[in-house]
Amino acid sequence: MINEEISERGIVVKNENGIAEVLIKPDKECGECTAKLFCKPAENNSRIFRIPYKHELLPGDEVSVSITGNLLVKISLLLYGIPLLIIVCVVSAGMNLIGTMTELLSILLSFGIITIYYGILYTRNKRNGSITSNLKITKIYSERSENKLTR
Repeated sequence: MINEEISERGIVVKNENGIAEVLIKPDKECGECTAKLFCKPAENNSRIFRIPYKHELLPGDEVSVSITGNLLVKISLLLYGIPLLIIVCVVSAGMNLIGTMTELLSILLSFGIITIYYGILYTRNKRNGSITSNLKITKIYSERSENKLTR
């Protein structure tokens, strides 16, 4: 999984200022995919990603977009693993260190800390760029460049 690369085909919607907007339509396998983490469908069940790309792309070009398994594991740990660890540690510490603290207060404290954690992640994501800045366009499938590989 870590050395694996997950790829999807999409269509370029717009390419301006070194940022390509790529629309990836869901297919029937999307419901069972473990990469739903970064796909997040919009209201119309489509996904538009903003991907840094400096070469020429025209709206309507079909491209292959990929992300490494290593990055998916890292994102999964940040979004699920660390918060679970925080909940377990805070609830355990609250119940063992402070004798008068009830289970309810321990759980509320852990949820408060999780809220702060997700707030920090959200702020870092907005400041440093989202996960889609780690996506790569690996192939262009179009009439003008048949199976051209560019990075």
